[in-house]
Amino acid sequence: MIRGILFDLGGTLIEGRDPAEVIESFLSEEGIAKTRQEIATAVSHAERSFSEDDFIGTGFWKEWNVRVLRSLGVVSERDRLASRIDSEWFKRAQVRPYPEVVDILRQLKEKGLGLGAVTNGMVTDIPHLIDEAGLGEFLQVRVSADTAGRRKPNPRIFLHAARAMALHPSSVIFVGDDPDLDYYPSQSVGMTPVLVDRKGRETLVKNVIRDLTGIWRFL
Repeated sequence: MIRGILFDLGGTLIEGRDPAEVIESFLSEEGIAKTRQEIATAVSHAERSFSEDDFIGTGFWKEWNVRVLRSLGVVSERDRLASRIDSEWFKRAQVRPYPEVVDILRQLKEKGLGLGAVTNGMVTDIPHLIDEAGLGEFLQVRVSADTAGRRKPNPRIFLHAARAMALHPSSVIFVGDDPDLDYYPSQSVGMTPVLVDRKGRETLVKNVIRDLTGIWRFL
């Protein structure tokens, strides 16, 4: 019997400006001319450079920014700019829930289900990603990479979240938008995985919904 649902955040419950667009705004102010595609490639390289266990701590996002800037060939005052991007990120990110999310979360809460979120962000990101997005009243359990000591797709972050909900993984649904970070690792610990495919991508996974309104068929 399903008693709780855990959600990924970005791409699942919330959206915002593309990271490459946000970084471009900082670079432009610094007089650094890079194309959006160059920045997007650097962002992808930076993300792939981390293992699931790297840099779990308060300095993670600054290091992530350093790797993006290094990939772009930015040398002058790189550490200062990396720190600035970190400290001002959410002033520009325009985080907001997808249109159906608040209503669905309210209905799920009214059914008595435990609700929570699991993110590869840091605990300091949580207020911006949840509370300022208007989701604070629904998500009682909030698990970040630094509180769990592991990043997705490491199974330990999913098990940590199940323990935080005081539920066995078999009674938990995990909803996310990435097969490799969300679907398969949550399935590996015994949760029921559900993939949110908002862009209609081709996927081989079994449990797929186009948006959160599809969650009811798994309850």
